[in-house]
Amino acid sequence: GTVLNEALLVPSTNPAAPGTAVAGGADKVFNLAFATVTDSTSHHWTVNGVQYISPTVPTLLQILSGATDASDFATNENTFIINKGDVVEINITGVPNHPFHLHGHSFSVVKGATGSTNYVNPPRRDVTPSATGGITIRFTADNPGPWILHCHIDLHLDAGLAVVFAEAPEDVAAGADSVDPDDSWDDLCPIYNALAAEDQ
Repeated sequence: GTVLNEALLVPSTNPAAPGTAVAGGADKVFNLAFATVTDSTSHHWTVNGVQYISPTVPTLLQILSGATDASDFATNENTFIINKGDVVEINITGVPNHPFHLHGHSFSVVKGATGSTNYVNPPRRDVTPSATGGITIRFTADNPGPWILHCHIDLHLDAGLAVVFAEAPEDVAAGADSVDPDDSWDDLCPIYNALAAEDQ
């Protein structure tokens, strides 16, 4: 069969990447370097030296309880704050061929694993592989909420290869884009807590 060359994919609507057509031409730029760490007791992944560990209180519930600043989250939650309307650029470096997936958005693959840097009509995806020379993705923060960016290989996600973008947390807690949990949310915790530890 034919191997898909991601660089040849072209969006049919609004093809240009958001922001200015230069490296760093965004409101927020995040440089994420991931690595594997192996020592005598464990094997895990880090992003910028931090292993993501899923919080005991979900990020959304922390936001609804008033968390609006990166310092409101534990370091190992690897949470970054972005504002509504920001053009966000993410530069990812590390080992090649890890499928990175962003929840809550499709993004422009400005610099992918194949092809050259493209601001005019880059592929638009929600998963793209890492590459030896690094990759660059961009999106506009137009969907308030906590969105995880992670390796789509479950073992790597479980071992810490993830970050969370808390997008417009103030808007999530109050206003037109707010989340207002109803009584059915209260039923989720007892159901979850009743599960065996290995199933939680």
